[in-house]
Amino acid sequence: MCSFLSRFFSKITGTRTQDEEEDSKLDFLEGDGRASVTKSVQLLLGACFNSALFIVIGIAVKCIAGPAMVLAVILGAVFSTLNNLSLCELCSRFPTKTSYYAIIYDNVGELCAYIVAWFQLLQVLFMVSVVSVTVGEYIYYLANPPPHISWLPPHKFWAAIELDTLVFTVVFVVVLSLIVSVGLRLCSGYLTVLFWINCAAFVFMFIVIVCYADTLHWVVPEDFQPFEIIGTVQGIAVTMFFFTHLDRIIEQTSEFKKTDYVVPVSLGVSLLCVFVYYLCATIFLANLMSIEDIAKEATIPKAFASATFYDSKYVICSVALLIFVLTIVEAYLGAQRVLDLLVEDGLMHHKFSNSKKKTNFFSVLSIAFLSIPLFVWLPVVTLIQGFCISSLIITLIINCTTVVVQYQPAEKEGEEETSVFPNWAYTKSMVIRFLLCCGYITHEKVLSTLGVKIDVEPTEQTSKIINWCVVLYVPSCLGLALAMIYGLPGLGKNQWVVVGALIFLIITIFINFRVMLMQPKGKSFFFEKNIFASLIPLVNIGLSSILLVTLDWKAFVAVAVWTGLGLTFYFLFGITYSNEAIFNRIQQLDEKSPGRVRFDDPPQLSTSLRNVQPENTDADSQQFLFSDDTELLEFPQNR
Repeated sequence: MCSFLSRFFSKITGTRTQDEEEDSKLDFLEGDGRASVTKSVQLLLGACFNSALFIVIGIAVKCIAGPAMVLAVILGAVFSTLNNLSLCELCSRFPTKTSYYAIIYDNVGELCAYIVAWFQLLQVLFMVSVVSVTVGEYIYYLANPPPHISWLPPHKFWAAIELDTLVFTVVFVVVLSLIVSVGLRLCSGYLTVLFWINCAAFVFMFIVIVCYADTLHWVVPEDFQPFEIIGTVQGIAVTMFFFTHLDRIIEQTSEFKKTDYVVPVSLGVSLLCVFVYYLCATIFLANLMSIEDIAKEATIPKAFASATFYDSKYVICSVALLIFVLTIVEAYLGAQRVLDLLVEDGLMHHKFSNSKKKTNFFSVLSIAFLSIPLFVWLPVVTLIQGFCISSLIITLIINCTTVVVQYQPAEKEGEEETSVFPNWAYTKSMVIRFLLCCGYITHEKVLSTLGVKIDVEPTEQTSKIINWCVVLYVPSCLGLALAMIYGLPGLGKNQWVVVGALIFLIITIFINFRVMLMQPKGKSFFFEKNIFASLIPLVNIGLSSILLVTLDWKAFVAVAVWTGLGLTFYFLFGITYSNEAIFNRIQQLDEKSPGRVRFDDPPQLSTSLRNVQPENTDADSQQFLFSDDTELLEFPQNR
């Protein structure tokens, strides 16, 4: 029995038992080329369960309780679509990588990859806390329905709304399936599938909300936008995360080596997403409880004490409870996957890993205990906004990485330079080209006379220019967002300061954008006009900055505390015991002492340093460098 449970759990988590063979990590495809059933089901369930988080937090989002939620859903869907396009472009450039964590680690640096993984763990903590509160509120609402809000249908028609919406959803899913099944035959890749997913989800949410909202109240500003413009922008920041599970879909489908097998899985995910959004719309319509009452009365014990399962509405209570349990399980499994990546790179202690071929619940218990303070001390709104902050920071890092990798050379030059600054020749060329009407005057004779060299292909020097442009672009966008959101309302008091700051930031953003357009970059995989490959992530950075500055400062305090803990752990443990640090120490030993191992490039997949023989020793005196129980010296390339 224990062996069966161990095998079953290893299938779910992607780990292997001791008696299983060591296969490639890219095990989504079986021997005959078909997609693994277990992995496909895991992918579908992961998408559905991650979406369930945003079903239950929807009832706690007060800032989008008015009809302006439609506007927030529209903009959130557009923003999500742009982010998915950017992430697809990033993953397509590194087909052997199975996560954007690995891409960021290899192209931006160890610290940025660690921050991304650390914020993913924070998302899990917020997820566990938020779901615990909001599911209890939902069940408690069904047991004790409060009076209705004017622009929502009366409570006595709620059951009819549920039936009508369900029928509409079934018809909508069937029609969507037919359209997508025919349309996918004419396309390749999963970009089109993601487009259909976003369009279907947006159209469905739009129709449901418009049908059941009282249109007479839309013309009244107080009813249409009861929480002012900042409330609507916060609604965008929250509703866009109805779509964030698509990042996980893209990340996992990158493990497919043939696009034909990605399409059916993505199609199944899209159908599940539409059904999930039906549940989301139903809960939004049923939400008649204020945010203050949630913190006081929405507890799991009270919900179970008042619930008696004799009516059809309590069946939905059971579904909500099931979603709660499955979401928690999915959160733990996602956290374990992140911890495995950190342990693999030496950034986390090995006790948090499942690499010992057995299930380790130490990390699960740690996450559960760390979630308790968040659950007890922080209100629901802070939990939701903290989740949004961590997701937006990850989005910023991913989009910055997407921009940077487009300008990197295909092959590295002979000797790597340690300086992050471009040399004087390239810096002078950049300044001269920009001064010539922002680079629009590019006649060869003029440029050659001034000593400007134009590169057709990206080089190490041109990529360093882009690195600095991105570093300056992100703070400028954050500053411009702060000036727009909080400076414009007080324009009468400090008009010169605000206007001056706006002009300076706009000019800075334009300069950085124009410099990036002048630099050569690699060919795009999805865009015929290569400008869109870099324009989309730059737009995403600007939108993320606007959404980020509108969130409450209390949520930033919680995120800052978590970030401080992560950086402290990194500088005390990770920076010393990481694979990168060990590799650098070996290179230093090689330079000082002959006979040591020297690597011109990092070892390939699963190559242990202890299995590499020294160069200057004879056959009788060959010794391994490290003992067999050394585990932090593996440098996997295809994560």
